[in-house]
Amino acid sequence: MRKLCVIFLLFFVFLSYSGYSNNNSKPVSVYVFWGKGCYHCEKEKVFLKKIQKKHSNLKVQYLEVWDNKQNQKLLERVGKEMGFNVSGLPITIIGKRYFIGFSDENTTGVSIEKAIQIEQKRPSFDVVKDLKNSKEKKSLQSTKKANK
Repeated sequence: MRKLCVIFLLFFVFLSYSGYSNNNSKPVSVYVFWGKGCYHCEKEKVFLKKIQKKHSNLKVQYLEVWDNKQNQKLLERVGKEMGFNVSGLPITIIGKRYFIGFSDENTTGVSIEKAIQIEQKRPSFDVVKDLKNSKEKKSLQSTKKANK
């Protein structure tokens, strides 16, 4: 009986560390480029709030692009880096995946949730963060040069 308990415990530990566990501890960044008054953007926001209850590790950032020039430029850079044309909103970025538009939770929502699950199980890739950081570094370098 004791051997059986030890085997069961080892098996459980193996599953926990092998990626088969449903562990939501790894943070997943979700970037939503949206526009004020955009109907589909609002639908996606409602959906994301709903799934944040299931996935407590989600870090959702909403980046408004119609009134914010910096976010517009960032979206253009993200599109260029990831190889898509900025053609509609919302645009959602999760790791190496992007979604243009949002229909409902049974179509686009399912795809978004699958991307989140995939991202939880593999090393992070965050093109938006990388582009933001590279711009901040360039800005900081320009400021330093100007102050010399």
